[in-house]
Amino acid sequence: MLSIQSLRVEYGARVLFSDLSFTVQAKERIAFAGHNGAGKSTLMKCIAGIIQPSDGKIHMPKGTRIGYLPQEGIHVKGVTLWDETESAFGETVALREKIDRLSNELEKLDPRSSPYGDLLEEIGELELLLDDVDPDRMKPKIESVLQGLGFRKSDFTRDCGEFSGGWQMRIAMA
Repeated sequence: MLSIQSLRVEYGARVLFSDLSFTVQAKERIAFAGHNGAGKSTLMKCIAGIIQPSDGKIHMPKGTRIGYLPQEGIHVKGVTLWDETESAFGETVALREKIDRLSNELEKLDPRSSPYGDLLEEIGELELLLDDVDPDRMKPKIESVLQGLGFRKSDFTRDCGEFSGGWQMRIAMA
């Protein structure tokens, strides 16, 4: 639950909003509508903790994370939609690449040598870490997220720069 009580934001002598109060229940979805300059983005920045209101309180359960995706300046290009989305799993991808690299090194060593045993042990430890992040679920999760945002499978290999501003926002959300 998110509770806004008597929120006030002013810029110099201009009061953007005053005595703004509302509550958002768990799993409830809301939208802010208003003309340009009405304070929609400013309100979101207050809720996300980016700016402080002049007065009022914002309450949310401990551990709640609020994300704010700005509406301007988002433009990803030079990478496919799939690769950009996969970058959110950077740690998993890096672990997988390191295991592959070390496995290639392992093939070049004598199985009876001490370095072989050390490298085999390191690969085993990395594989345990990889199991913790469940890489087998990464591909279906990426597909689900992208399709849930309205992308078609044929879009997955397109360069992000080919998408319009609205689709760029969806890429940023992915």
